[in-house]
Amino acid sequence: MWNHESSRRAYSHHESYLTHLNGDAINSLFPLWPQLHGSYRNANLTDALKALAGHDHDNSGHNALSCLSAEPPCQSPSGCAPFLQPLALHANHTFPQKHAQLYVSWIVWLAWQLWELLESLLDALNNIDCTAHGCATCLCQPSNHNDKDSCHCPSLVECGGPLPTLYRYGFTYRNAHALLAGSQKIRCSDLNDQLTKALHSDHFTQLFHQIDQLLYTIRMPFLFAITALWLIATLFIAHSLLYHGRAAHPLPTYYQGLTPHLRQGFTRRQPQDALALQGRRLLDDDFTRECNYLSYIHIAFLSLCCHVSSRLSS
Repeated sequence: MWNHESSRRAYSHHESYLTHLNGDAINSLFPLWPQLHGSYRNANLTDALKALAGHDHDNSGHNALSCLSAEPPCQSPSGCAPFLQPLALHANHTFPQKHAQLYVSWIVWLAWQLWELLESLLDALNNIDCTAHGCATCLCQPSNHNDKDSCHCPSLVECGGPLPTLYRYGFTYRNAHALLAGSQKIRCSDLNDQLTKALHSDHFTQLFHQIDQLLYTIRMPFLFAITALWLIATLFIAHSLLYHGRAAHPLPTYYQGLTPHLRQGFTRRQPQDALALQGRRLLDDDFTRECNYLSYIHIAFLSLCCHVSSRLSS
């Protein structure tokens, strides 16, 4: 499948499709101009996808997803064989160019769920009860069905438990005849070993890393913007505190220390101070109105910062 050119052209991992992904599809994920989001290399994501899928199967380390559907089976001890095939395999080439952006968003947001589902499949295969599925001659325990030589059924295909379990997770055998052919039949433990190798390979790790880098690049301008907004809000608050601090001592020091009786006499003796006091009160009224306006501005600005922060966090 992986090296046959006509087959490769029919499916979405062909070079023309990857070129489309590296161009318009990934660039469309950036809400602003791509130049404002840094210098992310789009091919890093598609290279990680190709490595995980194992399109170059011979150089994939025999631990990519292609090791679960390799046909013909690889020579021992790699263990690659046509174990699995998605039930919707032949639908993945439908409108790949048209829905490329949608497929990229699925990759970004559902890659971890794919790993978790494959891990759940591995656990389900390990907990198969052969007796309950009609294998009367096999007495293996459900908790260790996929251990080496634990299942005594003649082969993986002839065991009654794996196929219903695979169907429940959207898979079937890719080539049941190939799994039965040969001098040494494929056992249940062989599928377990290959699935374990694929789940714990570096290919998933590299894909998760590239997805994190892409998400950081998408959010980077907004992170800088919200940081700048909070800095400005902090400056507004500091300015407000200092500005209100002036209102705490509106009168001259020598005037505040006088009793009311002395203030009246002092005012009669110092008419210029009385005029200054009246002007100061007018200024204080203007100052209070300005402070109220600033308070409204501060509240509106802080509300904007909180709204932007909540949108970014979601």
